[in-house]
Amino acid sequence: MRHGQGARRAQGGAASGSSRRAERDRRALLAQFVLWRRPSAGEARADAEAAQVETLLRLKGDQLESPDPTYWTEELLDSLLTQVVPRKMVQPREEAMLLVPALTGFLEFLASRRRWHRASIDPARARTVLEQLEFSVLEAAEDPDRRSFSGNILNYAASLGVQLEDQQELADFMEWYNTALTDGERHELTDTGRLANPGRPFTSGTSGPSPRPTGGSAFFPPPPGGDGAGADPVDDEWDDAAEGLGAPDWPWFLPDPDEERADWPEEDGEAAEEDGEAAEDPAAFAALHARVPLVPRAVRLLELVGEGRAITATGALRRADVHTLVQKWGLESGSEQISSMWDVPELVGPWTALIAGGWIELTSTRARPGEAATPYVAAEEDPEGFVQFARALLGILLLTMSQQEAEHGGLEGGADTFASLFYVTSADGLVLPDVLHDGTDMPRVPRGPDGGPDLDEALRLMYTTSDLVRLTAYGILHRDAERAAPDTHFSANLAVMGVVVSTADLLFHGPDQE
Repeated sequence: MRHGQGARRAQGGAASGSSRRAERDRRALLAQFVLWRRPSAGEARADAEAAQVETLLRLKGDQLESPDPTYWTEELLDSLLTQVVPRKMVQPREEAMLLVPALTGFLEFLASRRRWHRASIDPARARTVLEQLEFSVLEAAEDPDRRSFSGNILNYAASLGVQLEDQQELADFMEWYNTALTDGERHELTDTGRLANPGRPFTSGTSGPSPRPTGGSAFFPPPPGGDGAGADPVDDEWDDAAEGLGAPDWPWFLPDPDEERADWPEEDGEAAEEDGEAAEDPAAFAALHARVPLVPRAVRLLELVGEGRAITATGALRRADVHTLVQKWGLESGSEQISSMWDVPELVGPWTALIAGGWIELTSTRARPGEAATPYVAAEEDPEGFVQFARALLGILLLTMSQQEAEHGGLEGGADTFASLFYVTSADGLVLPDVLHDGTDMPRVPRGPDGGPDLDEALRLMYTTSDLVRLTAYGILHRDAERAAPDTHFSANLAVMGVVVSTADLLFHGPDQE
């Protein structure tokens, strides 16, 4: 039983759990889309397209009963863009013009990352259908007969510059609509979405001050309680993670989020001093990323694959290649104990990241070089390009693990694990207790109703510890079993800290919105 299945975490039942998983998976998929799209389209455009695609995916699931973001047919594309969107979305013409390009980019992402549903139409046919629909989408968006009466009202409000997400501005507009317009003017507006010459034109700001915007985006909502100004970033990130992944409260095994944490001061040692200086020097910053074991391992795997390499039916390197790498890299796993690459986490981590990020593509029998959005370049040739590669590699792996179910390699601890990573990557690192070493009563575990250890809470710790141990084996974190024995100390360098922060921001907040 996973920690999310305890009695206090079962509110809403299986249906709400399934809904949370679908929401989490959609967020992770869109975050990967953003990372894939930014190098070719630029940050602003990629973020805007992702916001539009998220709205389309929600409408596809809610209105067309097709929640799978990887499944597309001609009928779904036509119905979504020419019937559902005009009825449910309020947008100016310039935004409507971006719908087809945004969705086209998303479908290309699915196809290039082998996420295309087998029952979907062919990707090339989908691109053709979207090209044929481009004019129809604009025509539908401007047809008042395809919008609901409320849609016509809101479209008119948007044309006047009303910020529909601003509750006060919208309240001002609706007050004007209900009190300042004649019956004839209201009928004209609801029927056509236009009002040629109102007797009393709308003036904003008639109902009081407008509240501060709360941030967030269409598909990554802002944290509960406002914009979080002045709040602790770790606490904020975990609150969003908890909402998205179903965790109920702050993990008991982590420091209090209000507790002051040490930064990376020079007196903490040579490594911290080097890390702190690295960001000022491109070559040193590249070297900092190269010290994350997963990164050089991934580079060696790219070199091994070369122009092509035979693989097994499970998409893994052949056993002979695995044995060679284990011996060459000096890994602890004895080669005689290995039956598959999947038995060697030091290979599984970088291999998974390289495939998920498109650096390696798989056929039924071979691995071959792919066309990744952020290609690999050697640090000595282009330090900044190498840093971009390393950060993309690390971020893709974290996003992939966040998206997958635990039984398929995903994070078992969910939001607890992400919260832990913020502390692991601090200057002090993180010590997790070994509660099993304390005996069967596990005195450090919160007490249950019967006075004994709350097993759900113990499981939360165990799943998080399991995730951190696996991330260590993958080559992202460092584990020191002696420093805090019998407990375990986890740490990471500043390169990993930056990736954790940016990945959590993408996963739980979404792309930056202007």
